[in-house]
Amino acid sequence: MKKKLYRSNHGLVCGVCTGIAEYFGIHPYIVRGLFLLAAMVAELFPPMVYVVILAYIILALVMPRKNDTYNDVLTMLHGMFAEALKRDKSSSNTKQCKKVTDATEKDITKGGKD
Repeated sequence: MKKKLYRSNHGLVCGVCTGIAEYFGIHPYIVRGLFLLAAMVAELFPPMVYVVILAYIILALVMPRKNDTYNDVLTMLHGMFAEALKRDKSSSNTKQCKKVTDATEKDITKGGKD
């Protein structure tokens, strides 16, 4: 089976370094450190700093996102609430609504006394 290079869903910024690390089977901090080292070395030649930043941005745009069911807790919760909202909308269309026409107002801070 041929391995493919994907952006990871578990990355810190765009998932580029984590995706590269997963592809080569190494720890993501090593790849992040290499990017940081490249940026620090590029500071010796001022225009080169932009090359490292531009390379990261290009990789973030070109590398496809890995298809996972969810990538973090927020995405998982968003998916759960989206399904619940769909169910509520579909069930609200079938329910009969009653209109309240005669209601009395009570002050509950005084124990319900008028």
